[in-house]
Amino acid sequence: MTLYKTLNGNTGAYGHGDYAAYLPTEDGPGPWLPPVKPVLCRSGYHVCRTLEEVVIHLGRDLYEPEVRGDSDEGEDKGSWEQIRLLRRVPEWNEQTLRLFAVDCARLAVSRYGRADQRGLLHACLDVYVARAEFGDEWDAAADAAEDAAGAAEDAAGAATYAAYAATYAATYAARAATRLLRRCCAAAHAATSAAYAAARTEQAALLARYLAGEVGPFVEEAS
Repeated sequence: MTLYKTLNGNTGAYGHGDYAAYLPTEDGPGPWLPPVKPVLCRSGYHVCRTLEEVVIHLGRDLYEPEVRGDSDEGEDKGSWEQIRLLRRVPEWNEQTLRLFAVDCARLAVSRYGRADQRGLLHACLDVYVARAEFGDEWDAAADAAEDAAGAAEDAAGAATYAAYAATYAATYAARAATRLLRRCCAAAHAATSAAYAAARTEQAALLARYLAGEVGPFVEEAS
């Protein structure tokens, strides 16, 4: 089983832990972190055991860890007594996390967005793709997309929540898409557990393609 550890720079998920001295180098894995009693959501070193769990705890950086000692495992993650980071997953980077966010948003907009507003929402995402692929020179275009997204905010509804949930941890995504998704977080209450689980499985399949080195985005507007 391949395990995954998500980080944001040198910091663990949700700001827990400083991993700066424990990152892997070109010479090999990082050192073992000090032993900590594992208590799920409270202490120990938390890792993801599947890509579906990675989707839930997505971060800017992704590593493959090794674990040892006692563990405390739950439904969406596990906590271990000790961990060391074997290698950084190079396929997960600033560009791929942005394009993954676009894929999740396109699925949500196509399935749940109001028909008369889908075109505008997809146009906003087109600009988001351009920024992800071409870099900071697209900031002005991203600002324009944000304005358009604001006009379509009421139409987003439950659709934008699905994309928001998928990209919540990817806070380094382009401003236009991120702000659009965050506006509609209240729609979380309308999502059923079955729909959430299905969306998470689908998003994990998309993530697997990015980690395999495929070039996205993969989702077409008509999905």
